[in-house]
Amino acid sequence: MSGYGEALSRERLVDFTINKIEFMSHPRNCEVVWGSTPVVSFGDFTKAKVATLGINPSSLEFMDKSTSATTNGLLPEGKKRLADYESLGIFSTDPFDDEGEGNSLSPGNGKEIWEKCRDYFKGPNAYWPWFNDLEKVVNFTGSSFKNDTACHLDLSPWATDPVFSGLTKEQQQRLLLGESDFLRWQIAKSNIELVIFNSAQAFSKLNELEDFHIFEAGTLEYKSGGAKRTSNFYAGFAPGGKRIMGWSLNLQALQVSVEEKAHVFKQIEERLKR
Repeated sequence: MSGYGEALSRERLVDFTINKIEFMSHPRNCEVVWGSTPVVSFGDFTKAKVATLGINPSSLEFMDKSTSATTNGLLPEGKKRLADYESLGIFSTDPFDDEGEGNSLSPGNGKEIWEKCRDYFKGPNAYWPWFNDLEKVVNFTGSSFKNDTACHLDLSPWATDPVFSGLTKEQQQRLLLGESDFLRWQIAKSNIELVIFNSAQAFSKLNELEDFHIFEAGTLEYKSGGAKRTSNFYAGFAPGGKRIMGWSLNLQALQVSVEEKAHVFKQIEERLKR
């Protein structure tokens, strides 16, 4: 757990990340959103003390399934949340332009992709309907996505359509293993002190990766549909000996009353502060 050495300076973290992005390529035949780029961090992981951890980015970070979509099916200018192949000039929004400008990243693209990831929560289009619950969680630790003391990471940096659970086991495995070394490096070599995951699926997939040692550490109880439900709490160590905590409950998918959801958050708060 401690074989990664000391944390790196922010400058070295940024330089390595930009270089890494320029050499990233998504695994083939894994339903990665066409025209999307790797999301190496939502927010600035080089400054954060707390990181929430999910499976992979939502397709909604790039795709627009409404009539306002570009000819490539992507979010139009003014609504884009992250860098994509249109904003980078890799291919055109002109439906009559079938030449394009190639389909791979070039030197310089890495910096723009990183900056859009870094500044995600500072932009006007951050997907707060999904991140609001996690913002409440990191607030319990005195951190926030809004001031760079918290960030969000994913096991895979690639957005897919369909969602991860709709992919084959082989596709899931290729996505998870593709950049798992980089994820471990991000956690171990940064100043992140606590990693928080949020779902049984995340717990299951984390147990398939090296340097994550997670154990059951209690339960969380709530009522849904008139029935009593139980979710597991977990605790342990992430790469670099960093602390990791989580639960099998998926907060964003939780279907309970307002009062019951407040009760769930209270139990999470008590665990995080304990």
